[in-house]
Amino acid sequence: MMISALPQGPETKARRASSRRPTTGLCAGLSLALLAFLLAPGTARAQQVTATLSPRIVAQGQAAEFAITYEGPQANLESLPEIAVAGLDLQGPQNQQSFSLRNNVASYRVEIIWQASSSQPGRYTIPAQTLNFGGQSYTTAELVLEVREGEAPASSLEPVLRVNVEKTELFVGEVTPITITALFHRRTQLRNYDHPKMPRENFVVKRFPPPGPAPSVEINGERFQPIQFSSSLSALREGDLVVGPATLDSVIDFPIGKEAGGARRTQPGFPPSFFQRMNTRQLTLTSEPVKVRVKPLPTAGRPADFAGAVGRFALISRIAQPAQDLRVGDPISVDLVVTGEGNFDSLSAPLPAVTEGWKQYPSKVVQENRGSGLEPGSQMWNQVIVPQQPSTEVPAFVLSFFDPATATYQTVRSIPLPVVVRPAEVKPDPRAGEVPARDFTVLDAALPEEKLNDILTLRPAISDWRPLTPRTGDETLLWAAQAVPAALLLAFIGVGVQRRQREHEAAERLAREGRPRLPADIRRDLRRQGLSRREFYTLAREFLDAAEHHTGRPAQAAGLHGELDTLLARQALYCYAGVTGEAAEPVPRPEQKEVLSTLEKLAR
Repeated sequence: MMISALPQGPETKARRASSRRPTTGLCAGLSLALLAFLLAPGTARAQQVTATLSPRIVAQGQAAEFAITYEGPQANLESLPEIAVAGLDLQGPQNQQSFSLRNNVASYRVEIIWQASSSQPGRYTIPAQTLNFGGQSYTTAELVLEVREGEAPASSLEPVLRVNVEKTELFVGEVTPITITALFHRRTQLRNYDHPKMPRENFVVKRFPPPGPAPSVEINGERFQPIQFSSSLSALREGDLVVGPATLDSVIDFPIGKEAGGARRTQPGFPPSFFQRMNTRQLTLTSEPVKVRVKPLPTAGRPADFAGAVGRFALISRIAQPAQDLRVGDPISVDLVVTGEGNFDSLSAPLPAVTEGWKQYPSKVVQENRGSGLEPGSQMWNQVIVPQQPSTEVPAFVLSFFDPATATYQTVRSIPLPVVVRPAEVKPDPRAGEVPARDFTVLDAALPEEKLNDILTLRPAISDWRPLTPRTGDETLLWAAQAVPAALLLAFIGVGVQRRQREHEAAERLAREGRPRLPADIRRDLRRQGLSRREFYTLAREFLDAAEHHTGRPAQAAGLHGELDTLLARQALYCYAGVTGEAAEPVPRPEQKEVLSTLEKLAR
């Protein structure tokens, strides 16, 4: 049984007289020092304190495990609780601790464990315990231990293997999470285990990474410690299929003799399992299969270029090696980058939207970061195309996929890339119009005529300098005419300086309040010339966040899903994908205008 403790106010309670066997001062001091070290102040998840009792029914002389578990950020524990129950022998406490990192959030887990036993049958109530972690008081619920005369109900120490598929109804090729959980009894010790194995005739199952820690689970009043393997699977065909059964090879130590029924011999300063007699066994755990229904991809609305991609993707294209002088017949190398979440195994290279006038060679994958399909990934192809006629742009590329979230087909398109392809250069015949060279070795050849003034300095004629403007007797009117535009210019500059000062003060005020800049300020930065792609798309993402904050509505509400996917894909590529060469290049003017047009629609 596991009951979560609820925080309460700072009430004080009289300490109960202890009827248990006293713990040595050294053990208590080490326990407090270890707990204070593990629970030092820090940043992590919310605190949680629970009390558990396993098993809840024992025989005379057998021991049950009573534990108080803390899980959350680092925090100081003021003191260990003193537990007293008439007729119940409580030995301990002992400490067990672990550390985990989930979603970049650190969590500490500390268990304070007692061994509870009695030589007299009856029902023994372990009262609620109050603990103070980091200045916050928590109180557990009371638990009841039943001690029976004779034999207690037999408890199974055998491990359990379970398979969980998040979606039991999915489309062919759709990626869904799968979790394999192995549960090991707390009185056993796991020595070794292998990665889980599964039949793969009808499914593609990604390799399981190393498991992470997980909170204990209670099964029939007994505590089991799980290890979880998380990955993804996708179906290869339609129909009513079966996932599993999964298997896991393991080596486990089981207690033998009276210890198998729950009794433990303990000594202060030693872990509860130190004096147990154990038997090592090699086991292959087997799970129950899971039934799933796999639906075929619909035929209605299927694009002609659909090649089986399932998920949600975005597409951008770029010229890999820009050339200054392109002629008909010169190859052009284009990089095609697909980003998104889904089944990258079913992706094919995007196709050009226009094929007339272009010769296309087979594409090849040059970079991929696909993961399991449950998190954002990317894949890049290199496509070589050859123009067959003069052109001013590389055609757009298209990619069609099936989105299982909406059960519809979608098509994304890259923007055409500006180039200048000139007609093929006609090389003249080297023999055509050949004029024989003059032979000056012949005696009758005329010699060049010499001129004595070839190297003489020719001085220019002296000009008559005169003023460009006629002199007037009264220049007051001339100065007045010049003063008016000068005053207007100064006034215009002053108004501009005041406006920029107000904008600067407003930006500082928003920064102090922790709010994003105004979209108008970011739009002005976006229109600057000479911005690199990394700078431009960083500002574009800042504009999206600022527009959502100041308008109070999500960007998706504007109905620009395709444009937003392309913009965010470019931002991820140029800011995080490590393409430093192209990310540092100035953003092309047509691309800058396209993004600004999309952002203008969002700000309306």
